[in-house]
Amino acid sequence: MALTLPFPNRHSGLISWLTSIYTGYFANKKRLRWIDYARGIAILMVVYGHLVGGVNRAGASIDATLLLIPATLYNFRMPLFFFVSGLFLARSLTKRGPTGFIHNRFSTILWPYLLWGALQIGTQILLSGQTNSKKDASHFLYLFYDPQKTDQFWYLAALFNVALAFVLTYQVFRIRGIWQIALGLTFRFLSDYLEGFSLLHNFMYFYVFSAVGYNMSQLILEKNALEKALKSGWTLALIPVFLVGQWYWFTHKDDIPTMLHMGIAFVGMVVIIFVCYLLGKRDSLPVLRFIGYHSLYIYLVHVFIISGTRIGFNALGITNVPVILLTGFILGVGLPILFFHLAMRLGGWFLFSFDRKEMETYPTM
Repeated sequence: MALTLPFPNRHSGLISWLTSIYTGYFANKKRLRWIDYARGIAILMVVYGHLVGGVNRAGASIDATLLLIPATLYNFRMPLFFFVSGLFLARSLTKRGPTGFIHNRFSTILWPYLLWGALQIGTQILLSGQTNSKKDASHFLYLFYDPQKTDQFWYLAALFNVALAFVLTYQVFRIRGIWQIALGLTFRFLSDYLEGFSLLHNFMYFYVFSAVGYNMSQLILEKNALEKALKSGWTLALIPVFLVGQWYWFTHKDDIPTMLHMGIAFVGMVVIIFVCYLLGKRDSLPVLRFIGYHSLYIYLVHVFIISGTRIGFNALGITNVPVILLTGFILGVGLPILFFHLAMRLGGWFLFSFDRKEMETYPTM
C-alpha cells in the first residue's frame, strides 16, 4: 500500500495553498531525485510532441526544426518510461503480493486509462467540428481491444499489460533474472507480426525495456551503480554514440533493423538517465523534479489543455505559431498539476485512482 499523507485543509488561503503545492513536494526526502528528473524530461517531451503535432495537423505553418525535435527524441522517450517502471516491478510485487500488485496497477493505471480515455473520446465527439482527431461512439470500444486508436492513452494500456505479463511470468512461470530479458526480446520480435492488434503489440514491443529495468533494479537502487559509472569516466564516450545514433535514427527510421533500433533507444535512455542523476546530485532545476512527480497526471490531462488552447486562439483569430506553442506548452504542463491538486482538495481522488489508499500524495495546506 502506498504512503497516504494528509489531504489539504480546505480553508487555507489561495496563495499559501499554491505555494505549499510546490514546497510540500520537496519535504519528501525519500524519493529518488533522478527518477523524478527522468519522468520530468520524458513528460515534457510528450507534451511538446503532442502540442506541435496538433498545431501542425490543424494546418498551421510550422518550421521543420520544431517538428524535428519530437521526431528525433521519440525513439527513447517511451522506452525510458517503461525502464523506470521496470525498476520497481519486482519490489512492488514482493511488497504487495500478486493480488495486491494487480489491484495497485488496476487502481493507478488501468482505471485512469479507462476513465480519461472515455472522457477524451467523449469530448472529441462533442467537439468534432473543432478537434483534429475525429471520433464516434465506436471508439469507446477501442479502449478494450485496440488502445492505439485512443490516441496517447495507448501507453497506459501497455504499461498495465506489461505489469500483468510480469506478474504472470515472474510469479507463475518463475521466469526471472536475465530470462526476463530473453522473454522481452522474444516479445519484441513477435510484436512485428501483431501491428494490427495493438492490445498485444504495444506491450510486447516495450516489455524488454521494463525487463532490463527489473534486472538492473538492485544495481541502480541499492548498489549505487550510477555513481560508480560516472566516476569511471566511460560515460563520456556515450555522448558521440548518442548523437550519431539519433542522427541515424532520424535519417533511416523507416528501415532500421530491430536490434539496431533497440540499441539506439537504449543508448539514448542511458544518456538521459546519467543527465538526470547529475541533476539530482547537484539539485539543479528542482522544478523539473516537481514536474516529474506529476507526470502521470500531466499525461492524463494535457491533451485537453493544449487542444483547448489551440481552439481558443483559433476562435480569437490568433495564428502566431510561437505564441500558440509557448502558451500551450506552459499551460499544458502547469494546469494539469493545478487541476490534480484542486481535484484532491475537493475530494476528486477517484479521477486518478480507483482506490484512494493506493495514491501516494504529499501534504499541502
